[in-house]
Amino acid sequence: MFVKVFTSKNSIICLGYILLSYPLFYYAYKFGFPDFGATDYYSYAILYKDWDFGRIESPYNLKLVSCFCIYLMNKAGFYYDTEIVYTTIYPQFDQQVFFNAIFFNYICVVLTCIVIYKLVLQISKNEVYAFAFGLFYLLGFGTFFFALKPSADSCAILLFGISFYYYLKKSYLVYLCLVLAVIQREYLLIIYIVIAVIDYFYDRKKYFIGIFVSSCLLFVIYLIIRKTWLYTPRYEYAMSLESYFNAITDPQLDWSSFLKQTILVNNLLFVYLSVLLFKKIKQLEINRNYFYNVLFVLLQGLIMSVLTHFGNNAGRYFYFAVPMLLFYMAAEAKPLLSNYLKSD
Repeated sequence: MFVKVFTSKNSIICLGYILLSYPLFYYAYKFGFPDFGATDYYSYAILYKDWDFGRIESPYNLKLVSCFCIYLMNKAGFYYDTEIVYTTIYPQFDQQVFFNAIFFNYICVVLTCIVIYKLVLQISKNEVYAFAFGLFYLLGFGTFFFALKPSADSCAILLFGISFYYYLKKSYLVYLCLVLAVIQREYLLIIYIVIAVIDYFYDRKKYFIGIFVSSCLLFVIYLIIRKTWLYTPRYEYAMSLESYFNAITDPQLDWSSFLKQTILVNNLLFVYLSVLLFKKIKQLEINRNYFYNVLFVLLQGLIMSVLTHFGNNAGRYFYFAVPMLLFYMAAEAKPLLSNYLKSD
């Protein structure tokens, strides 16, 4: 996949996504404000600028892939100087750091579009159809509100997309992606723990057992690193069994706000469910394996948000798996459009 990324056809696809999406990048840079929905930027910015582990709390010190890339970009001097909302309000902060954080995440968004295009192309053999699903990612609520922020989500979504590409191919390169998840977004390991169990139920291949066991072991390694080498006490409650018990018995959540925010974030999920509903009405077959993967990843995101006191972040958690959701959506919609889809 990535050896051929610079072929003329792929370059045209990439250029198409860039031309259609760069206004989103400029808007995010010009008008983005971390105080609303991206306050973790103030922690990451320490690594972005100085790579200073001594001043950053865990788990922010374990988002190393994206932080290191942004650090290198900042050192290389990438910068576009213009008046922006963020430094107009906070002139004491470094605008170049903010620019590189947004720019790197934008690059990840474009690359994720290409990965989704490649995923869908495997099943449709139709480039226009595949290209459209890459565009759907740009239209996702989470792309604009989470991925195009100066934090770590965009890189994690890209990493999941690449890993899922290899997962579907049953390639052992997925293990490299799982290792990287330890130092970028451990939550991806939890997603694979869930879907590997469900996929094994439907297709009894040892490959899924390997993914399940590896994800569990790597998650344990993540916990050990967080508890020892990169330990800081501030967010210890997020890993405390006592805190989990208290969250279950006394969640202290505004459930109305929690549910409304979760629904609002998941516009692409509702498109997927609408396709399933339409197929059900037409008495067409639905891939239950895919549906249960989506359902249980969503449920564990909801549960994690409650247990770890992360408030309205359930939709944000689920959005890490959006490449999988769009692939499943494309697979379900394909029979409905069979008369129009022909291999290019």
